[in-house]
Amino acid sequence: MENEIIIESITKKKKGYTVKTNEGTYLFDEDTLIQHTLSKNKTISKKEFDRIMEDLAFNKNFNRTIQYLKYGMRSVFEIRKYLKEETHIEKIIFKLQQLGYVDDGRLARLKMDYYYRQGKGPNYIRQKLLQIHIENSIIEAVMQEYKENEQINIIEKQIDQASKQNKILPVAKQKQKIYQKLLRNGFDSSTILSILNKTVFVDESDEQLMKDLNKIWLRYENKLNQTELKQKVYAALLNKGYSYAKIKDAWEQLQS
Repeated sequence: MENEIIIESITKKKKGYTVKTNEGTYLFDEDTLIQHTLSKNKTISKKEFDRIMEDLAFNKNFNRTIQYLKYGMRSVFEIRKYLKEETHIEKIIFKLQQLGYVDDGRLARLKMDYYYRQGKGPNYIRQKLLQIHIENSIIEAVMQEYKENEQINIIEKQIDQASKQNKILPVAKQKQKIYQKLLRNGFDSSTILSILNKTVFVDESDEQLMKDLNKIWLRYENKLNQTELKQKVYAALLNKGYSYAKIKDAWEQLQS
């Protein structure tokens, strides 16, 4: 009849089933076939078939999203971005939430735990969560779990490690490098400075100072007079973090 759809054949394919009707051929997934008990020679009204096609579109997008989630848990925002302008986006998200596949609160905690183990501070973690549009209320609740004493322990460990690697640099330069690194890692400036100011640094920069001094000397000795050369050397070495007293001793040593 004019208002009826007749299923002429159902053929199993590598991905899904080919359903041939008197009005066209469609690729179905198994879930939709079972959901509507479709079979060969079944007759369906056009209105009912339209509802089946709606369910087919939903199931295809839902299953595609499940495959996407196999690569890792995603936020609601990331799911919306992935589906773009597909149909049934909110319905898909709701079902995913009901099944526990999407949970921004749980995702935020997983992200925080991961970045915590990477030695990142609260500002870094907060920014990462904002990038995937986790709600502020969730972020603040999660960040309450990142205790101040844990931040201090991480900062102290990173300072200890960095100071051992940079002990050939003057203390001022060591502090500057470590401060900038900890800022990039997302710790608060005041907390970093408080711990840096309590830390005792090893300064083994004398040999490096002489190397830097000689390098600058050789670069400018034929271009500047003695006074200008001295000013250039002092300015360059002060900029590298060496103390005035150490530069003076090194300069006098070079002149002797």
